[in-house]
Amino acid sequence: MTLEENRQLVESTLLTLVADIPELQVTGYYNTNASYPSIDIYPADPSQEAMGYGSASQEAFWTVRARVNVTDDLAAQQVLLKLLEPATGVGAALIEADLNVQEWSGYREYPDMVDGRVLGCEWRVEAPL
Repeated sequence: MTLEENRQLVESTLLTLVADIPELQVTGYYNTNASYPSIDIYPADPSQEAMGYGSASQEAFWTVRARVNVTDDLAAQQVLLKLLEPATGVGAALIEADLNVQEWSGYREYPDMVDGRVLGCEWRVEAPL
């Protein structure tokens, strides 16, 4: 599997969340111009690790980042909690697709050039190439 195919797998898995959160924007790349609530996906740091010998046995690591606008602080946090929900949120969707979620973050604040700041959280996802 190529990195692009791997990225597409993560993105298509997360698109299923739009059924529960219709306003959710899911972008399979680092999104600098998001419409909130938003999920974007980009290579984690480090982005790859050898599983064995040679380039054929690598695994990729992705950061899945959810962000919400804090204009309506309560509604924003409710969306994040829905995405963090262990049984139905981002982690559950990824695990159901046989992707390994290594860690979930708590709330983080991100600067936004247009809106000033946004609130979000991240998941570190491991996927074999």
